[in-house]
Amino acid sequence: MRARKRKLNKIKAAALAYAAEGWPVLACYTNTAERCSCGDTGCFSPGKHPHPKYSPNGVNSATTDLDEIAGWPKDINVAIALGYKQLMALDVDDAEVAAALLAPETVLQDETGAVRTGRGVHVYFLCSGEKKITHLRDKVTGRKIGH
Repeated sequence: MRARKRKLNKIKAAALAYAAEGWPVLACYTNTAERCSCGDTGCFSPGKHPHPKYSPNGVNSATTDLDEIAGWPKDINVAIALGYKQLMALDVDDAEVAAALLAPETVLQDETGAVRTGRGVHVYFLCSGEKKITHLRDKVTGRKIGH
C-alpha cells in the first residue's frame, strides 16, 4: 500500500508543478485493479476521463490555481490541457518508436519532455507559429488514431 501512496503523491506533485509552469491541469479518475475508479466496469477510458466533482466541465475546468489543485484528493489522476502556452503532446504507445523519438540524435531532444504512460510515453513539446489540431484516422476503420 505504501508504494501506491507514494505514486499518487507524485501524481499530485506533478499536477502542481505543471500548473506552476502555467499549464492548466484537470482532475481525472484513476486506474484501479478493476479498471477505472469511476465504477463503470465498461469504461472505455480508464483513468483518462475527468472526475466530475473536481473537473465538472471537463477540459474547460482545467486550472493553474495551486490552491485548488492542492485541495484535490491524493488518489486523483491528472491530465494537462494542451494548447496553452503552445504546449502540445504526441501520444506514443509503441516503446520502440518512443525510444527512437527520444534518442540523443533526434531533433526532439532540446525542447521535449516525456512522461511514461501505461502503454508508452507522452512526448511534450512547444510549438511555434499557428496551431492547428488534426486528428489522424485509420484508413481501414476510419477511427481516430490517438486520443
